[in-house]
Amino acid sequence: MKAALKYPNPWEASEGFVNLGPYELEGVHYDLYYMPRQSKPGVWEIGARYGEAGSYLSACIRTSRAHGMLRNYCFGYQGPIKEAVSRMAERGLFKVTIYDLNLKAIYIPSS
Repeated sequence: MKAALKYPNPWEASEGFVNLGPYELEGVHYDLYYMPRQSKPGVWEIGARYGEAGSYLSACIRTSRAHGMLRNYCFGYQGPIKEAVSRMAERGLFKVTIYDLNLKAIYIPSS
């Protein structure tokens, strides 16, 4: 059964949109989601909607040479985005190793 979003998400009808469910942090309700960025292949948009005005936090995972080697990095890996990445990993949405910007592997696919 699909979890209902507390706050309407204008991207919910977008191709590849995945509702990652609700999340509470320090008394704030977030609705987590993921979707591939249509305008940039290979970039995964991760977001957390909150508040009656429809505010949101946004981060991404993208292939980059940020530290000299071509790797998949998560930009904005904290708070609700960190939880969203954990849920993406639990659902098997990653097929490659994902790193934070400190070069720590935050997801390693099982062999």
